[in-house]
Amino acid sequence: MAPGQVRRAGTTPVALALGLTLGVSLISACGSSYDPPSLINKLRVLAVRAEPPFLRPTGNTILTPLVVGLDEPLCYAWAFCPFAWPKDGQYRCFDPRLLQPVGAGASATVTPAHMLATLAKVPEVFADLGVALPKGLDPKRDPAEAQDVELQVLFKVATLQSVGGKCPSDIATWIEAPCVDREACVAGVKRLALVTTAEAAHTNPKLEGLRLDGVLWPDDLTPTVVPYRGDPDDTFLGLKEGAIRLLPVWSEDSLEPIGARLDPGASGVRNESLLFSWFSTAGDYQKQRSFDDFPDNALLPPERAGPIRIWLVARDGRNGVDWLSREVDVQVKGSAGHPLCARKPALDGCPSP
Repeated sequence: MAPGQVRRAGTTPVALALGLTLGVSLISACGSSYDPPSLINKLRVLAVRAEPPFLRPTGNTILTPLVVGLDEPLCYAWAFCPFAWPKDGQYRCFDPRLLQPVGAGASATVTPAHMLATLAKVPEVFADLGVALPKGLDPKRDPAEAQDVELQVLFKVATLQSVGGKCPSDIATWIEAPCVDREACVAGVKRLALVTTAEAAHTNPKLEGLRLDGVLWPDDLTPTVVPYRGDPDDTFLGLKEGAIRLLPVWSEDSLEPIGARLDPGASGVRNESLLFSWFSTAGDYQKQRSFDDFPDNALLPPERAGPIRIWLVARDGRNGVDWLSREVDVQVKGSAGHPLCARKPALDGCPSP
């Protein structure tokens, strides 16, 4: 059975969506109550990919955000903080002594030095505050218990104009300050497990492509499509003319084993599950999210003619993430036949001549 079309044994979609909080938490402005979550009409960070998707005491982890919504110069800030939570409309470090600036570029590298310098302060800070150490960081416990610990990396992205035309140089101060303009500033935290054994290491999922009405969609091809002719609120009654049916394609090794099955009576191993989040600069979707057991979705193009950029983000429930992007051109009169095959008849999935 081909990847992208069948259910894998693993965590359920509900558990994945509710229990893992997508691996990235953001604080930004709430849009109009009538806008679907998928609509990109302001600055947003859709995901942060870590390579590898965990922290380790013997190697670097590179973080790269998927920033969309505005095409203008941006300012960035990154800081390692073992423990953080939302406070006063902004993610804050548990204690300022545990905040370690990492960088101010479009990507950031968390090194063992960043972690070790910060984690060395944890026992003293927690003792001062009268708080018990997490078991995975308690030196009196088995180091293997560190696998139960998730640590955080704070980040902030803002337009250059919103910060007065010059990016702040004091990362520690700026990253903990609330965003003044929530339309042009996004703050969040990337959660990553601390991995200390080779057995616990894992990889990001790998999106290999996207099928449009059954045809593999090259990233350099922009098909012409027509507006959706139905009511987006009535898609449960069936899709109407103009709906673009989409199906993610992922690599066979994207759903890695993560341990024994949850059911004590079940044999075999439990695998990761994939959660797909869908976004676009216009239009709507049949579903805001889909899962690897039912991964398909449909884009509902608007009446307004013009290009639409779409994004698909895949998460594996263990802070692993991947994404891809495509573009369609909405016209009142679209291409005759399949919108991709009309341009390239030899594409995978097009009917034989």
